[in-house]
Amino acid sequence: MTEDTSHLTPESFVGHYTYHAEDKTFDYKPANLTLRADGKYVLVYLDNGHPATREEGRWQLVRDPDLNVVLDHSGFPVELKGGHIRLMINYDSGKWYEKAG
Repeated sequence: MTEDTSHLTPESFVGHYTYHAEDKTFDYKPANLTLRADGKYVLVYLDNGHPATREEGRWQLVRDPDLNVVLDHSGFPVELKGGHIRLMINYDSGKWYEKAG
């Protein structure tokens, strides 16, 4: 069960995120995401553990009515689970970015 996200502010989301997948054998494309306090993001896709592609742009927090983190190209619904912020990529296949720390 997910937790209430109503108390989260944009500052809550600033930091580093790592890619998680429930099934790593299916379409596993790891990436690291950084949301910066200046409203910019850096998304680095990894190939064999090494940076392969880098994407940069702007991010924002949108509540309409559910909480989402929106990057230039897409939005991610927010889940709070066990006190950890998750940006859900795909619910059906169990993929998300989770904030480190």
